[in-house]
Amino acid sequence: NVLIVAPDNGWGNRAAVFFNQYWNNKGGTVLSQVIYPSATRDFTPLLKPPLQIDLSEERGRQLKRFINSRIQTSARRRQDIDLVVVLGYPMVARQIKPALDFLYASDVPVVATSHIYNGTAQASLDRDLSSVEFSAMPWTLPGQLAKPLQPDQRLHTAYRHLYAVGYDAFLLHRNLKALESETALPLFGATGLLSLSNGVIERQQKWATFQRGKVIAIQP
Repeated sequence: NVLIVAPDNGWGNRAAVFFNQYWNNKGGTVLSQVIYPSATRDFTPLLKPPLQIDLSEERGRQLKRFINSRIQTSARRRQDIDLVVVLGYPMVARQIKPALDFLYASDVPVVATSHIYNGTAQASLDRDLSSVEFSAMPWTLPGQLAKPLQPDQRLHTAYRHLYAVGYDAFLLHRNLKALESETALPLFGATGLLSLSNGVIERQQKWATFQRGKVIAIQP
């Protein structure tokens, strides 16, 4: 059972629709979906309803009125959410995870797309992303490439990823004939493990997680 958190823009809407279809085809259930404006800085009001914190708080208020007492009550989130899927860039994701923790959902696993990390370590800021797992392009992970890519640090995350895509396009151009062989091994590119299937280039990315502000590859 999944909760999706996605930006209210073209990319976010397309990605959310695609994930809904994919997850349903796999037999999963999307319990709720939060679509946030790009200017959002406080996610607590947006996440309260799908976590049903507001319902829990209202039950507490009703109980106090019923027994006419100032007893202390504690809100409780819904218990049927198994996973939170976050679509967004680093600045936004750093606001979402603390909001989930504050709303009693610190124990719910959170996964994100590769957009959450731009390849530049910012340990002091990324501490807010601790335990978040994400699909990662190898070029963003330390020690994965023999020769690290060095895109302009001033570029937006999306454009840095395009830099890596361009690198792999050149790599594929040089090795396309070899990939057409039935016994061909995949190419280890900057954006992932590249292979050719029925005339279509397929890419398999790695997975990584944030631990105390540092990015750690989950897969060797």
